[in-house]
Order: sequence, then structure tokens, then C-alpha cells
Amino acid sequence: MVAARLRMALSCLAVTSALSVEVGTAVAQTQAAAWEWQAVAGTQCRDGSEAGFFLRQRPFDKNLVVYLEGGGSCFNSLTCLANPKSVGDQYPGQDGIFQERDDNPVNGWNFVHVPYCTGDIFAGTREDVQVPGVLGKQNFVGYRNMQLIMDRLKIMMPELENVLVTGVSAGGFGAIFHYPTAKERWPDSRVVLLDDSGIPLQDEWLAPCLQNNFRTLWGMDSALPEDCTACRGDNGGGLVELSRYLRDRYPEQDKGMIMSLQDGTMRFFYGFGLNECRPPLFPNFPAQEFEAGVRSLRENYLKGGIASFLQAGSKHVYISSKSFYEVKAGGQNLASWVQDLLNLRAVDRGP
Repeated sequence: MVAARLRMALSCLAVTSALSVEVGTAVAQTQAAAWEWQAVAGTQCRDGSEAGFFLRQRPFDKNLVVYLEGGGSCFNSLTCLANPKSVGDQYPGQDGIFQERDDNPVNGWNFVHVPYCTGDIFAGTREDVQVPGVLGKQNFVGYRNMQLIMDRLKIMMPELENVLVTGVSAGGFGAIFHYPTAKERWPDSRVVLLDDSGIPLQDEWLAPCLQNNFRTLWGMDSALPEDCTACRGDNGGGLVELSRYLRDRYPEQDKGMIMSLQDGTMRFFYGFGLNECRPPLFPNFPAQEFEAGVRSLRENYLKGGIASFLQAGSKHVYISSKSFYEVKAGGQNLASWVQDLLNLRAVDRGP
């Protein structure tokens, strides 16, 4: 039912006129640029329904965007209530990086949009989990789902020149986890990571008790690289070490992170770690303290291998809206910076 309804809503084949033989290839590409739902056997959402991805395929193109959607996370009765438990009415965006325009650095690429329905920042490996205060068992299998999705994409597009693994918010975290997944599937391709607002700060800011909650509920440790021992701190912390691991394990200048200094949405989620995970009624990590954490992340974990595009203020996520073309840092707009990232020459921008 979901697939049928979404296919109807997303039928957006471009209207083409009779063109000459010389532009026959362009016509074929335009006709193929429709979003199609691809269910993936073996995947499941938090409620047990089937997961999958939307595909806008360009049969003559050798480049691929894998975009992971955001939508919070599920680890208690409040957060699970606002987090999607199935594909539901999720569908690909129309703005920002999704737009077909000349100044979009991935214009004309094959495009995959992965809806978010597991509540585990695409890093879960556990089924039938009981979350306190949440009715029914939850399936936190986002990591396993992405393994299956990447396997399917490898079969569909075995030879690619460039793969951009990206996402916003929870999907930004997911992009960090699945950059190695893509590197494994396409070892001969250039694989680029772009994390938009999925910010893994140090334990001083992202409380170890909160991280340990993620590990226990989601089975997140099984999604971390086996040789990243620092990612599994004795106190439950250490998630920030995944950034350092990727920076050092893959020294190519092919990784970038977009952050706001006082990201309001991230401060809400980080607030659940306050007071040893006994937060106030309305969790909210202090803005100035969060900013200090962002600056520490850039200085101590990103520099030397992960370029940053930093913005003042509390805005959350950029690439899926008009901000992708309008926001600037250091005199450069974000779309242009992403183009530099794809060309392996992006530099740190912002305050």
C-alpha cells in the first residue's frame, strides 16, 4: 500500500519533446529521471514493516548519491514518539541537493534517498527490543538495513566513478557509519563523505551515560569498526573517536562535515545526557557549552582529514533546503564548497 501510494505521488517523469538524434542520450537520461520505490528483502523498520529506498536512476551516468534521511532517534518514550517507525509518508525532497540545476554539484547523478524508519541513526543491529515506556517491541536494525541496501546498489551499479555518501541529522550520523560500507562495495571508486548536522561530540558534551544507552538499546557497538577500540570507551563513551578513526584510516581528503555552532536540535538531544542522564523536563544543552564542543571537535578530531563548513547560530541541517545554495562561510556558498569536496580540495570554512 505504501509503495503504491508513494509511486503515484512521485510519478514525475519529465515531459520531453521530439528532439534530434544528436541529443538522444540526453532525452533518455531525462526520461529515466523518475523516483521509483525499491523494497529490499530482509530489511525492516522499527515496527517490523519493510524498508527500502527511492531511486532516481540515470542509466548513462557513473556517479551516485546515497542520501540518508534524518528524523531524530528512539531511546525513550518522548524521543520514540516523534521518530518515524515506518517509511509511512516519507518521500524524496525537492529542494537543495535534490534540485536539478546547473550550480548543483551532483546535478545529473544517480540518486538514492533512504527513508529513516529505525530510530537508531542507521547504526542499530538489534531486533525485538523493549524500550522503557514505549508500547511494543522495536527493531533497531538500521545498520543491517544499510548493508543490504548497499549490496543491492552494488549489483545495480557495479562500476561507478564517484559515490557521495551523505545525510542530514540522524542521517548525517548514518553517513559516518556507512562511509566505510560504501568504500567496501566500490573499492575502485572515489567515495566522498558529507555529514550535515550529525555531530558526534566528545564525552564532555555527549554524555557517556547517553552513549551507553544507545549501545545497549541499539546494539551500536556491532556497527563500529572492529579495530576502532577507542570508539568503545570503558565508561560507555568514545563515539567521537569514530571521526578520528575515519580521518586516520582513510587519509584521502574526501570527507566533510557541516555544523552549526549552537545547533538547536542537537542541543535538545544532547540535553538528555545532562545530570548523569537525569535531565530536566525540557532537555536543552546550554548553547555556549555546545559551541565549545563543536569547536573542540573541529580542532581535535576533524583537522587534517575532515573539512568543516561551520555556521554561527542554531540552524539544523542545510543541504536539503535552499540554504544549500544561499548559505556562505568564508565568502563561499555551501554548494560550491561541496563541489570542492568532490574534487578533494575543500578547506575549513566558517568562524
